[in-house]
Amino acid sequence: MIVVELTAAIDAAGATKTFYLSTDPFVTTPSDTPANTEFLAVLVNPGSFGTSVFTDGRTGGGATLQNGEMIVSNMDGSFDPWQFYSFDGRQITVRMGEPSGGYPGSMVTLFKGTVEAVELTWDSVVIRVMDLQRSLQVPLLPNTYGGTNSLPNGIDGTANDIKGQKKPRVYGRVYNIQPQAVNTSLLIYQVSDRAVQAIDAVYDRGVALAQGSDFATNALLQAATGLSAGTYYTCKAEGLFRLASTPAGYPTADVTEGASASLRTPAQVLSRMATDAGLTTVSSDITSLDNLTSTSGTSWECGVYVTDDVTFEDAMNQVSTGFMVAYYFDALGRYRMGMLVAPSGIPSLYITEDVVLPGIERVTPPEMAVPPWAVIFKHTKIWTVQDTDLAGSVSAASRAFLADEYRTVRSEDAAVKTKYLLAQEYEVYSLMADRSNSGWAATQGARVRDLLKGAPNMFRVPVPLDIIQGASYKMLDVVSLTISRFSMSGGKLFLLLGIDLELADNTAILTLWG
Repeated sequence: MIVVELTAAIDAAGATKTFYLSTDPFVTTPSDTPANTEFLAVLVNPGSFGTSVFTDGRTGGGATLQNGEMIVSNMDGSFDPWQFYSFDGRQITVRMGEPSGGYPGSMVTLFKGTVEAVELTWDSVVIRVMDLQRSLQVPLLPNTYGGTNSLPNGIDGTANDIKGQKKPRVYGRVYNIQPQAVNTSLLIYQVSDRAVQAIDAVYDRGVALAQGSDFATNALLQAATGLSAGTYYTCKAEGLFRLASTPAGYPTADVTEGASASLRTPAQVLSRMATDAGLTTVSSDITSLDNLTSTSGTSWECGVYVTDDVTFEDAMNQVSTGFMVAYYFDALGRYRMGMLVAPSGIPSLYITEDVVLPGIERVTPPEMAVPPWAVIFKHTKIWTVQDTDLAGSVSAASRAFLADEYRTVRSEDAAVKTKYLLAQEYEVYSLMADRSNSGWAATQGARVRDLLKGAPNMFRVPVPLDIIQGASYKMLDVVSLTISRFSMSGGKLFLLLGIDLELADNTAILTLWG
């Protein structure tokens, strides 16, 4: 039995009501939650829901979604009043099972998401459902400048310069960003709309300025006197710095957010973004990902500088892609993340040929038609490229650094070209911050090369829905597949990259990679 709970606003004041639908007649007991509630057996087609990661040729980022569509019978017109209700953007939960042990505890949650739209026809209701991924497709930056400065006072800009513009934000460690001028009289600039750990350096036409004192508040920073020319002063608590003398060009800055290197890892940065988006994160995912993104026990650092109308999804994709990290929402609506690695260890699920339904497919991963022989790993991005208008005193090494948006390491395996005559080079762009050449970039480049050079298999395996009933499988779990084809009669380990639920057919299609 499939049961559905969905919520709607039913009047202009926004009062809400929850509706209960099912494929079979069902009434909860006095001890259930909700108690003594009838689920209307009007669910004609419970639809399909799917989530997958890494299956579209990307090396990370958000999940690829298959939005669902449920069909409800409206032959008698009992749902006609829904034309006046608002379901869009509100929660929907889909469960499966027999509630003999109590509702909802004895049932498996298959999907928790939101309603995109409800469409009424003469004889049916179509409920279009979307994953919570849509909640990340909104601007990340909530704060704008009001233009309220009364110069020489204020850090809010004026009506004639930055009024209405977004306040920037830094996550992690970033280099050579272009801050926002918030007080043109006092030469005050903002690097982030929240506290930062350090404004490590400020440059004028590529020349590093001397670093002065830090002030606890913007008011103290504005009121400071006796400042030394060629020096910058900070208010780290509010993401600000002030120049003591007029710059020759527009200043740039290196900035660190996060109290320690261990808080500037991909997992930690993605987690802070998720929290800012109002999401619930899973601590074990953060710990696991932190363990994977380190070299000799030293945490890899990363960083992103967010400006304008960048969405949470855009920023998260920038951070995750270069690390082979994916993020998604599980059946309980929790924000999850994990890293693509070679499958190993004890499987969470064993699939044997006797349970595989007709229609199994072997597919070629989009990025793996021909394995790459070399990985070009781009890292340590500078956010303002400067190949002109630098001061004459800037060193040749600094000029080279500022002229190139990324640093590069190459990881090669020439033997791959011997076997695959059309093997190419593969570029990965990362927000890893490895300016000190700590070996992180070389480690990750080699890991990506080794992952991709072996021409992994990918299968889409249909199984009965009850195979996954009662278990909380998630993306990137290890799965064992034993079939008589493709040299897998003794079993082979894969990573679970996708789950498509075909509820009307009582089928789950699992996408396996390895």
